This record gives sequence, C-alpha cells and structure tokens, in this order.
Amino acid sequence: QRMAKNPLLLSVTLTVFETRGSSSLAGETLNRGLVYAIALDSMLTKLDGVAPDLARRLAREVAWAAHSKGDGAGTRDFGDDLALDAAARCGPGAADAWREIADAAQRGRLPLLAWFTARGDDRYRFAHLTFQEFLAAERVLGDFDDAAADADDVAKRVARLCTRPAGRPSALFERGWWQQVVQMFGDLAGPAKSRHVVKLADAILGEEGAEVDLAGCVGDRNAMTLAALLPEGRDVVRFRAADGGLGEAGCGALVRPGFARACLRRLDLSGNLLDGAATVALCDALTAARCPLEALDLAANRLCVGPGKRPGFETETFHSRKRGGSATSKLYLDYMYAAWVPDLSGVDALCDLAAATPTLATLDARSNALTEEAGRRLSLLLDAAPHIRTLCGVRVASLRRADMFRELALGPDLDASRPLRVGDRVEARFRGRRRFYPAIITAVRGPAGDELYDVDYVDESDDDRVVQREQNRERRMVRPAAAGPPRRLEAGGCLILAEALKRAGSGAKETLTAVRLPRQALAFDLSHWDPPPQPGDALGGDRQSRAHETGVNARPLRALLDALAAFPRVEVVDVRDSLDPGAAAGEALADCAVERNWTALGLGGCLLDPRALLRDDGDVRVRGQLKDAGVAAVARLAAAARSLRVSTTAVSSGGLARLLDLAEARPGLQRVNGLDLDEFRVRGPELRVLDLSGARLDRASTRMVLKLLDHCVVLDALDLSNSDLMPSAHPHPMTPELFGSGHLCNACASHHVLSVDLNLACQVCDNDMCGAAWRSNDIVDDLADALARRGATLKRLTLRSCCFGVMDGPIAARPFEHLGDVLRDDLVVLEHCDLSGNEWSAPRLTRWCAESLTDAGGDASSGAPDDDEDEAAAEARWRHHAQQWRSAVEADSESDGDDAAERQRANYSRTRIPLAAGFPALAAGLARRPSLLTVAVSDRRVLDCARLRTAAADAVDADACFLARPPPGRTDGDPPVPAPEAFEEVANVHLFCEAFKTAAAARPGAYPRRLRCASLARLPALCQTAGQAAVLSLFPDLDRVQLGPLALDLDGLRSGRTTQLVISAERLADALPVRDVVAPDRLERADAEAAEALRQDAARQAAARHAIRLQTRGCGRLVAAAVDCAKALTVVDARGLDLGEAAADVAAAARRHAGLRSLNGVAFAKIEAGTRIDLRARRIGDVGALALGRELERSRRVIDELDLRQCALSPVGVAAVLHGLGRRGAADRGAANPRTLDLGQNELGELGTAALARYLKADGRLEELRLSGADLPRSTTRAMVDLGLAFEAHAALAVLDLSRTDVPARVAAALRRTIEKRPAVPLPKEAKFAFLGAIRRRAFLIDEDSLRAIFGFARRKRVLRLGQDRQPLADVFNVRSPAARALVDRMESGELLTEDDEAIAEINDWLQRFEPRDQDMVRRAYWTIQTRRQQEQDADDGLEAFVNEGPPPDSSDSDSSDTDSDEAMGVDAEGEVVDDSESGDGEDAMATE
Repeated sequence: QRMAKNPLLLSVTLTVFETRGSSSLAGETLNRGLVYAIALDSMLTKLDGVAPDLARRLAREVAWAAHSKGDGAGTRDFGDDLALDAAARCGPGAADAWREIADAAQRGRLPLLAWFTARGDDRYRFAHLTFQEFLAAERVLGDFDDAAADADDVAKRVARLCTRPAGRPSALFERGWWQQVVQMFGDLAGPAKSRHVVKLADAILGEEGAEVDLAGCVGDRNAMTLAALLPEGRDVVRFRAADGGLGEAGCGALVRPGFARACLRRLDLSGNLLDGAATVALCDALTAARCPLEALDLAANRLCVGPGKRPGFETETFHSRKRGGSATSKLYLDYMYAAWVPDLSGVDALCDLAAATPTLATLDARSNALTEEAGRRLSLLLDAAPHIRTLCGVRVASLRRADMFRELALGPDLDASRPLRVGDRVEARFRGRRRFYPAIITAVRGPAGDELYDVDYVDESDDDRVVQREQNRERRMVRPAAAGPPRRLEAGGCLILAEALKRAGSGAKETLTAVRLPRQALAFDLSHWDPPPQPGDALGGDRQSRAHETGVNARPLRALLDALAAFPRVEVVDVRDSLDPGAAAGEALADCAVERNWTALGLGGCLLDPRALLRDDGDVRVRGQLKDAGVAAVARLAAAARSLRVSTTAVSSGGLARLLDLAEARPGLQRVNGLDLDEFRVRGPELRVLDLSGARLDRASTRMVLKLLDHCVVLDALDLSNSDLMPSAHPHPMTPELFGSGHLCNACASHHVLSVDLNLACQVCDNDMCGAAWRSNDIVDDLADALARRGATLKRLTLRSCCFGVMDGPIAARPFEHLGDVLRDDLVVLEHCDLSGNEWSAPRLTRWCAESLTDAGGDASSGAPDDDEDEAAAEARWRHHAQQWRSAVEADSESDGDDAAERQRANYSRTRIPLAAGFPALAAGLARRPSLLTVAVSDRRVLDCARLRTAAADAVDADACFLARPPPGRTDGDPPVPAPEAFEEVANVHLFCEAFKTAAAARPGAYPRRLRCASLARLPALCQTAGQAAVLSLFPDLDRVQLGPLALDLDGLRSGRTTQLVISAERLADALPVRDVVAPDRLERADAEAAEALRQDAARQAAARHAIRLQTRGCGRLVAAAVDCAKALTVVDARGLDLGEAAADVAAAARRHAGLRSLNGVAFAKIEAGTRIDLRARRIGDVGALALGRELERSRRVIDELDLRQCALSPVGVAAVLHGLGRRGAADRGAANPRTLDLGQNELGELGTAALARYLKADGRLEELRLSGADLPRSTTRAMVDLGLAFEAHAALAVLDLSRTDVPARVAAALRRTIEKRPAVPLPKEAKFAFLGAIRRRAFLIDEDSLRAIFGFARRKRVLRLGQDRQPLADVFNVRSPAARALVDRMESGELLTEDDEAIAEINDWLQRFEPRDQDMVRRAYWTIQTRRQQEQDADDGLEAFVNEGPPPDSSDSDSSDTDSDEAMGVDAEGEVVDDSESGDGEDAMATE
C-alpha cells in the first residue's frame, strides 16, 4: 500500500506482477528492493548488443559515481567522461558497452536513461532518481559481500559520504540525498544479511549498545531511514529523538517489530507530534517487547489532542512556532489548541504501560495539553505503580520519604542572574526586537553588574554557521538558552502534584518552605470549552457573553492550595505565568497568603509581598505586569491603600471588575492608576463637560471611567480623545497560539503595527494582551452601555484618535451594531459626533487571501465544455475564473506605482480590508440619528448632515456636503493641509451614502435623484470595491449619476431609450471643451508652425484621455450595474477606462443582452464570419478579451490566425483568451485552434505567461507564436521556465517571435538550445496523407527510403527571433522565493524607487518575511541597483559638462566603423536563430526560409 501511493512505484510494481506473475513471488517479501531488481532485469534484458550482467554492473558503477560525486554531494546529470571512468572499473568491454547503452538512450530505446544536450555536449540522467538510488544501494551491498573487502572499512566509507559535510548522524536525516539509498540497502540486505546493516548503523549512529541521539532531525519524512538503521539484531540501550516532527506516520514506521529491544532502558521522544493514536502504538510495542524501561519522556507532544474538532471550527489547522531565527529551525510546539476535542486513549495506554513495567522509574508527559481528567488518571499511578519515582517532573519518592524537602521547584528560574561567560549558549534580542534568537557569547566587557556582551547569532541546526553578529549587548537583552522543549504541568499535571502532596511524608510537610511553579500553565485545560457566540448565535440581553473562560480551569489549582494546607512552613508560592488562572484563582491565592502568612506570592510577572501590601495605607505601586489573578490578589491585599497603581495591560474585564468593586466599596481609596475617583463621586452630579483628552487613558482606566459615568447625571459633552478604545472582540475565543484560527487580534494589531505575519502575531506577544482580550467583555459594548445611560443629556461626543478600529467578521461587528443602535435610538439630543483619527479598516486574514487565490490562474486546458452545462453556468464559471485571475495579478503587485496615496500605505496595501464589517453598522446608526448636525470620521472633512437632509437642488453634489476643517492648532501660515488618507476617504463615501439613503427615504418623491460624486476617483485600487459598493446602494434612488467625466443615464437605460452605452475614453475626451479630434491628413497639409501646434494639440488630447482614465478609476462595478439594469443594449464600449477587477462583471452583464452586437470593439458576427480574426490596435482591453474568450469557447469554426497586437490586454485578458482557446482545443483536440497567434505589445505578466505555457502544452496545431514587444516577466520566474519547456515540447511550433522583447538570459539560452536540439518541425500528418494519396492516384512507385528523404526535405525549419538578452538581478543572485524575486524585479525596473523613504520602508517590511538567504540576496541586489544608478548619474553629469563646456582640448574625432557589432548567436545548419535586438520592424525582419 505504501508503494502504491507513488505513481512511479505503482507502475513499476504492476509491471513486475505483469512480467513475473504473483505465483513467482510466492515466499518472497515484496519490497522496493525486489520490485526495482525485477524491473531493471526486465529493462536490461531487452537491451541489444550488451550482456545483461555487464549492463547491470556498468549501471551500478555509473549510478554510484554520480551519487557519490563531490565527496557525497552527488549529481543527477552526468556526461560520457563520468560514465567511461565508471566503465574502466568494470573491466574490458565495458567502454564499448557504455557506447551501446548511450546509443540506445539517444534513440529512446532504453527507458532507464534520459538523454539531452547542453551546449552541444551529451548529458544523461536516470529516468527517475530512485533508479540511481537503488543501483547505488546495490553497489554498497556488493562491496559488503566482497570477500576481499573489509566490512568495517566499507561501512566507514559509506558513512562518511552519507554524513557530509558535518560528519554527524543528523546530517544524514537533514539532507535527503542518501536517505533512500540507506532504505533500499536495508531492503536488499533483508534478514539474511542484517549484519551488513548493523555495520553501517554502527558507523553512522555509533557503536552498538551506546546511546542513539538524533535530537532535532527525525520526523515523519525520514523515519523510514532511521527504521532501516535499526535492524532486529542491533541493541540500543538509550534512544533519543527529541525536538523533531514525529507524528503518527513516523511513529508507525519506527515501532515495527524489532524496534523495542529487550535492552532498551531510556526512551526520549519529547518535543514531537505524537498524538493519542501514535502513543497507543508506541505503548503496545513497548509492552509486547517487555522492555526494561527505566525512563520514558513524552513531554511536549500532542498526547491529549484528539483528531476531532469542535462544531463550527472544523477548518482550523495546527500551527506551531519555530525555535530560533533560521528558517531551517525545527518545529517547537507551545500551547495546544482548544478547537480540538481531547482524546485520552494515549493517556490510558501510557498508564497501562507504566503499571506493567516494574522497572520504570521516570515518566514525563508534561506539555501534552493534559486535562483535569488526564491528570486524574495519571495520578492513579501514585498508588498503582509505586515503582515510579518521578511522575511528570514531580519527585514522588522524595515526597513520600520522611526526608528534608525544603523546596519544590518545577520550571525555569525566573530570578536567575548569574553572570554569563564566553562560550555560553544564550538567546538574545536581535537589534532590540521583542523576539529572542539563539546565540553564543563571544566576549564580555565592563565591570561586574554592568557587563556588556558580544554575541554571535547562530543557526539552531548548525552551531558553526554564524548568521549575524552584535556587540555591546546589555544583560537585559540576553538570557540563558532554554534547554529542550517546554515542560508545563498544565491542569492535569497540577492535579498530579496536588495528589502527590497529599501523600507526602511527615518530613516533607515539616520542611517544605517554598513552592516555585513558574510558567506551568496550571489552569490550562483543553477540555474546558466556553466559546464566544458564533455567527448566527443570539447575544442575549446583557451582552456579557464576550467574557468567557475557554481553556481555563482553576479547579486543579484550588486542589493544589488545599493540599498545601498540610504544609505549615510554606512561605513562598510562585505561580507566575503568561497563561493566567483567572481572577477567582487570584483571590483564592491572596486569601491563602493572608491566612497562612506567606512572605512571597508570584502572579503574572510580579513577585508580591503580601505582608507589605496589607500594612501599606498610603500610595501602593506594584511594578511589573499583572494578569487577572495578580490584579484580583492586589485588590484583595491592598485594602488599606489610599492610592493604587498597577499594570493593567494584560488584564481582562473580569480582573478590572475587582478594582471597580474595591473603588466602590472603599471611599478611602482616592486614586487608581492616576484616575481621580473623587472627581466622579463628589463633582459628578453637577458635571456638564468632561474632557479627558489630555489624560491619554489606557484601556483599563477607560473602562473605569465608563463605569463611573453613572455619577454624571447631567453630562452635556464627553471627550475621550486619545483614550484606548480598541475593541477586544476576537473572531475566535483564543489567540492563534492556543487556538490556531489564523486571525489577528486587536491587541496584536496595536502592539505590532501590523508589520508581522498575521498567523504568528499572537505567538510573538506570548498571550499577554491577547489573553486579556479573549477573556473580556468588549470595550465597545461597555461604551455603548455607558452612552445609553447618558442619552437624555449628551449633545457632543468626541472620540478622536482612540484606537477605535474595527475587526472584520460577524463576531467583531456585533459590538459596533450595538453602538450604532445606541447612537440611533438612545442619544436623542446628540448634535455633534467626532470619530476622526481612528482606523476604520481591518487586518486582512491570511487564510482568506490564500483561499481567494486557490486555483489562481485557472487551467487553460481544463477539459472540454460539458455538454449539459447551460449558458448561465458557463457565464458564472467565466466570471469566477476572471475574478481569480484578477486576484492573482493583484497579489503579484503590492501597490500601484501611479498612486501616491497607496504608496504611502504600502505596509497596509495587501494586509488590510479597507472597510471592516463594523463600520457600516456604526455609519447606519449615525445616519439615522435625526438630531445629528455634523459627524466626522476623518481628520480633514466633516459631513454636514443638516445640509444633506435639506437638499433641494436638481442634483446633490457629494463633495459640497463635506466641510473642510484644518487640524487643531493650525494657523494661516502653516503648509497646505494634506489630502485625506485612502481609508478615511472610503469611510466618508460610505457615511455619505448612508446619510443620502436616509434623507431620500424621509422625503420620497421630493428628494433629488441626481448625484455628482468625484470622490471615487481619489480612492486607490484597494479601496475602490468598498467605495463602489456604497454608491451602488444608491442606484434605486437615482436617475443619473455623474462620476467625474463619466455620466450614467440610469433612467434612459432602464426605460430602453438608450441602446448604445459608449463611454470610452476617446468619446469622453472628445466631449470635453477645447479638445478637437486631429485628423492625420490635416497634419500632412499644414505648414511647420501649424503642424507643431497640431502635434501639441494631439499631445494634449492624449493627456486628456489619460486624465479621464485616472478620473474614472473605481467606476467598474458602477458601469457593470448600469449595463445590468439596462432594458436592451446593442453596443457597449468602455475602452480606455480603468475598470479594474469589475471587467468580468461588465462582460458578464453585457452578454446577458440578447441583442448585443459589439462589446469593447469585439464584433461577434465577425468571429463567425471567417478563418482570420484581426483585432490589432483595437485596444479591446480585458472586457473585450473576456468576451472574445467566451465566444472562442462557444465557436467551433476553424481559425487560422488570431491577431491581438496592441489590444491593451492585461494578464487577465491574455489568460481569458487562452482559456477560451484551451477549452475549444480540449473539445476537438485543437483542430479548430489557430495556426498563428499574435499577442505582441500586450502585457502578459506572470499570469499570462503561465497561461500561455499551459496552452502550448495542450495545443498541437499552433505553428507561429508572435510576442514582439510583449511585456513578459522580468526574471526567470516559474512561468518563464514553463514557457521555455512548452516551446521545447511543442512539436508543430515553427516560429517564436520575441523581437523587441526583453528575455532573461537563462530563458534565451534555453530557447537557443531547443533550436539546436530540434532545428526543424516534422511535416504535419495531413500533409503526408495528402502527398501519399496524390502519388497513389498517379500510380507513382516510391520506395521507403526515398519517401523518408522527401518528408525530411519538406520539414520546416524552426525560427527563433530574440530581442536583447537581459541579466536580471533576481537571476544573478539566484533569489528563490517568488515574492523576493518579484521585489527585486520591481526595484530593478524602477517601479519601486530605491531612493524613496517610503519605498525603503516597504522593502524592509518585505525583508522581514523572507528567509535569511533571500534577505541577503535582496540586500545585495539593492546595493547593486544603487551602484548602477550612481554610475548613470555620474555619466549624466559628465555629459552635461561636455555640452556646456565643450570637449577637452586634446579630444579628437574617431572614425565610426561600419562593421556589425552584434555578436553571433549560433546559427544551426538546419535551424535559424535571429537576433533582433536592434530591429525596427518585426514583420520585415522575419527570418527567411
């Protein structure tokens, strides 16, 4: 079954059964070794002229020479020199045998070898790498069987090759080159020759009986290699494969018979991915083998994470973080995910194994998401398995004895401050960033207590490779390196500890003084499921359902406190942790501290002194971060304080409720975190204006103010500007670290300024602010409730710059729906509302982006159209494909180079949603408040609601309804006010549309039905969809809409008066004043002055068309809606307009009109009229291309030529045309497809080039492909490689015209090699049949040789026309990732100006996402571009000096040479390669035949 998963192995296996039969395999174990042996025997037996035995020996030597070349580095491709050297070691006759084998490979009669040419040299490779690996394994086995060879020497030689270059066993598993050889060697050796495997295993892993340590390198992918090195005859006492990626598949490969030896004593599989099923298989194997296990370590796995997921969360994925800063670092798992339903089958198997193994003394299952029930079952081992001395890190035996037991410590020492020394492994913050990276101390300087350290950042997988260096790092930036995976007790381990303390001896009870359990996640319980409301769930009347405790279970911690009651001398309890146990647990700890007279209590990030807090009756300040438990404990302990200041950054509303209760219960408490409580208690009943804009309140203080507003019964104006009102609503109940939703919480959005990977953001901030957020009631709900209570008096509300952003999604929108309802219904006297300075966009979810690009680019040959597919389904399919193509193009280009506003938001451009789901609900509430006079959602403009409601003119001007306002403190001498931000402008558009609909509904029949709006043209491409959606909602209330120069007569279209919608850029430019059409003959007849004036007029006319294109940006969906609402249309022409992603909508809407004759210059009647479709210079655009592609798919008429030169096609349009051709080609195998295709002077891009490559692979009729002047990818991208391969594979393509097109040098070289290999195309079959029929009718007699000569003479020579070769920097520096390659191409082309500060910021933002190697290559490319431009600038300066000052005195003119300086490009005898880098006309410069 395992071999059948691989297509090659399946076909080879079936061939074995076909040739040998199942009866001949009786008694033999079928494995890969046997399958390949039989398959090679079959292939080599059919080889003529070479004995099978000699061919087999020669193949082994060649495979071994190729695989071990370069001291084990190996190669796939080799030449005759390597093969002849290998033949020399095979004895006489081997060289001749190789020549016969090579000839058979070149003639295609030996499927074992593949042949090709590289720059005129013959090159070979095995048809599949597994053949080479199998033959190399046969060679190794032959060396072991050689009686004259020393087996130990053979094993050492092979081990040295397998473990290069590091020379340690992990190199074999980290590099896959030798893994299959080792596995096949084990298959070939079998049980009969297992001694050879033992020898090789000793040479690689160490001497038999010693410890096998493969930490950090064994996972599911290479578990079979390790299994091959552990035959049944090899003893292993200690086995360690920690910090890898072993899951159920890898564990199944390891625990086959023979893995669990009778001598195995210590087994360490910590830090892997073992789940319940894998643990059951492992325990069954260990139990069956009766291993004398002494220690079993399964910490930091997935023991309790079951395969099932909670309802509604089935799409969640299991994320894991990487340890260290290198992309090759091993997976390092932290918390588990609450979306998974716990599975305790692995815990039960582990308990059975522990009870049945009397030698087992140490069992560790920490950091496995141990639930309370799992802890209860494991705690039964305390009585059922008394031989266990240490259980989950708890020293059970020491507690039972009556010995002295002063301190119980589990977890890291948070107070360790020992000085670091040179050579110590540490973790340091690179450049002061938040994350720690692995490093080594190289130097220490400075006095004691104030040391500075020099560190070398190293790759976690290779300590010898230094990544970066830094000097003079402070001690706070460096910490000792963590050893091994995390080991947290969690809720289950906490219960085990409680049960162990209950069984403690009298000596331990009398001597234990300190319990230190930092970072143990004592309340984390995977089974505690209390999610927030999901989409469609009711919120409830109290709206408190946001506050929940998913994954938090404090019962085991309470059990631990009860057990500690028997230890009277305990004074220190340290449970500091990033995962908070909750406010109730904090209060319980504080009560225990008071009752039992503890001297220290560790909570959150602080070590509290309970005695000092109880005594202090003045100003109490607690430094350090406190979670809910810490704040609740401080509120309970500091009962006598007059002023209290604590950190509330990571405190939820549950913890803050304790502070509010304390403030209400104790009148003596005057200030909390700087907030004067007496201002509300004493002066609140008379307070009319409350201005807290200068206080800059944090979120906790803002919550307190909202609660204290109950005292302000006559409040008239409220200003909470600059306060933290960031919503805490999460689309998931936990952070991605605990839950894995892939969303970004608002706390992380604020903390990281959206500059980190969205799936890792919550992991970086380590669950601090995120944990508080998902446990809190949303602060927007608190704001809405507070405003509702003051609705009868509040007239002015100011919330400027309050981090008042919104998350996207139904859950995050609910608090804003609540606030919108309050603004509409409860604030009955509200007149002015200022919400400017806030962010109304939202983070774009990375998973949604990935899903939107699924199957991006489409498949040009995705099968023939279904016979039962109706027209509506076909149109829906075309629209879906077009949207996917547009999404792929947008993903490739981060920002529009012509749009300054979008360049300013480069960091946001593709990681933000312009208008999140919460803002429409808020805008609807504001628009429906009748008393509201003005409302502001941006810094520069204010909507005049009163003017909009009372509009009485014929048309409403949207821009006139906004009042411009300068920023606060602005004077007349200040510089001009900058344009509004893009996201603010789209919020204004949406707010205006909501207010317009409300006003129109209030005055039906009397409100104007015409609208002028120019705001959409100012929106960048990212915001146009949201802006158009807002304006589209007004269409039922409008008869005419004016969008800059574009006017849409909706009433005429609906009534049928307008049957031709011509809104092309040329028509709109002609309609402008002082813009006359310039006839070409007029230029010829005019004199010089008049001609110059007319040329200038033509230039102005072109500029006008370009200006119209810019002014009509963001109107695509509106045009589509206008076309859709029309009664009957015959012509639709929108050429020259920037329709953006709505091009597919326009095409789909237009095609629904049965009488449509022309769409964007594509006349449908002409497509069916002849065999040549000529649309050159029609500039049909993407809309016309989509229509053309659909017509091509539907038509079955034979097309000989399709000319689309200069048609203004983008990659989307090119993909659409090729998709249509591919669909018709799949239906009739290309019989109706064109022989000549011209896509010159169009933009193909990555998407169009990939579509063209797919079309060429599926087509068999195309003879000429012309891409002269086309815009192809700048560097050797995947699409360019596929295009070169498609040209090589296409048998009929005779002419490829790339003149006046920059082609990467690598691709150009590959195309030339293709011409050298196949200089001519064969005569088409129909031509051969026609010739044979003609000579048969005339009774000519032609022998076979003469016929072959005639057909060979009639072959058509292939012609390749190339423009100028280009050496892009992305190829020079071998940039790997597509994103990094695209960034380098943009820098080199000038699209991303490397001198611009904003561009540099965007480059740095991208650099953070790349692997270290690509980061280095991009930096090198950047400095190369800078050097080139500096040289060009120097040359320009020299030329300017030459023009201004004249040539130097000693200069002399040199004769120009008439010799052609172009380099020869290698003209083949039977094919032509034409260099057209300086050719002017592609047609005249075509190669003649």
